[in-house]
Amino acid sequence: MFPTSRMIYTNGSGFKGAIGAAAVVFVDGTKRAQLYYQLGLDTEHTVFKGELVAIILGLHLSCNVLGTCSHINLSIDNQATLKTMNNNRPQLAQYLIDEIKHRISKIHKEEKEKRIRQNVVNQPEMEVSLMWVAGHMGSIGNEAADELAKTAAEYGSSSNDLLPPFLCKTLPTSLSVVKQQINGDMKKETKTWWKRSTRYRRIKFIDPTLPSSKYIKAINGLNQKQTSILTQLHIGHIPLNSHLFRINRAETPHCPHCLNMIEDTPHLLFHCNKYTLHRHKLVLAVKCKTFHS
Repeated sequence: MFPTSRMIYTNGSGFKGAIGAAAVVFVDGTKRAQLYYQLGLDTEHTVFKGELVAIILGLHLSCNVLGTCSHINLSIDNQATLKTMNNNRPQLAQYLIDEIKHRISKIHKEEKEKRIRQNVVNQPEMEVSLMWVAGHMGSIGNEAADELAKTAAEYGSSSNDLLPPFLCKTLPTSLSVVKQQINGDMKKETKTWWKRSTRYRRIKFIDPTLPSSKYIKAINGLNQKQTSILTQLHIGHIPLNSHLFRINRAETPHCPHCLNMIEDTPHLLFHCNKYTLHRHKLVLAVKCKTFHS
């Protein structure tokens, strides 16, 4: 059982159109220190990110307020956040999860080095624990962290001198929020914007039947390199002189083996003198003569 006299409570909250995060240290039932951070508008960030940022604030407080201790215990009222920390697969806000794990590893390393310098032996290894606490159930620390997170959402962050350097910059917009906006009120606006873009106009030149069933059958059993070559042949982007000449990467579009002949895909496959023997072997192997693409 961890000592209840030294506790860190963390919380992320959405309030008045913004997202805030907070961490509060309680020692012997008295609030000792606090940190709070405003992520930004709830149209750019999520409460989930706020919960992760709050853990970063709590770990920062543990190093600068509690000092040397055998246990660091962070109380969190969000079970989804705890499950996320146990998931090793890439997920939303992965950069915040990586920062939390990096800070925990750094705390362990610094504590180990400190014990070596002080020649302290026969002590249990320091532990950093994330523990769930029921929200709005009379916990003074949890209520204080929740109230402080709302204050951060409304009024802003602690001084940059107090915050960890990682949080002294603007956090990137949440992908999940962007997806919600695209699929929600912004769906019509997004379609209008997309149809006005230059990329949308270029799509008209792409064959809508690709990939055809014949092509899928042709590449069945081929490796990635072979499939890539077939695709380049089909769309005309194979590095032949005709294509390289169009993109200013060749001095002439003509075949280096055939006089005054454009080196394009049909020429390479069916007419180039250099590959006459290869085509003859192919005809013998497949027992079929083909002279068009």
